[in-house]
Amino acid sequence: MFFLSIVLVAALALPGFSATAQAPRTITFWHAMSGSRGEVVQQLVDKFNAANPDVQVVAEYTGSYVETLTKALTAYSAGEGPHIVQVYEVGTRTMLDSGAIVSIMEVSGGQLDQSKFVQPILNHYAIDGELRCMPFNSSTAMLYYNKDMFRAVGLDPEQPPRPSPRSTK
Repeated sequence: MFFLSIVLVAALALPGFSATAQAPRTITFWHAMSGSRGEVVQQLVDKFNAANPDVQVVAEYTGSYVETLTKALTAYSAGEGPHIVQVYEVGTRTMLDSGAIVSIMEVSGGQLDQSKFVQPILNHYAIDGELRCMPFNSSTAMLYYNKDMFRAVGLDPEQPPRPSPRSTK
């Protein structure tokens, strides 16, 4: 829900947006979440829309992260971009450099409480020490191993194989 609160803040910052308009203001949100993740995004949007009848967020799945980034930049160049777009962290610098987006700190008027974020995530999404985009979904690569299967093939599950140091040559 916090993310969609930022959607409202971002919408209010849009030129020509009026919270007192008679008809709901439609905010287009492009994202790269498919399958069950897309369903969760839609649930968040539905909950936000129900709580904010003067704003109607329309979530649109626009393909993979790369496809969404490319589509957003192309649409921006044509003057037809979405109000909000989900871009993977590697694309943040590209979006900022293109002039297509405004930093989340600028959208929030500098009022975004960065202490609410887990520090490593905050660091990951900051550029030059300032949060530039809104962390939405962060992934952590994890490796699991089955101790029973290790035992079955004669390995000690308490001493799993370790990666060898990478060669610098």
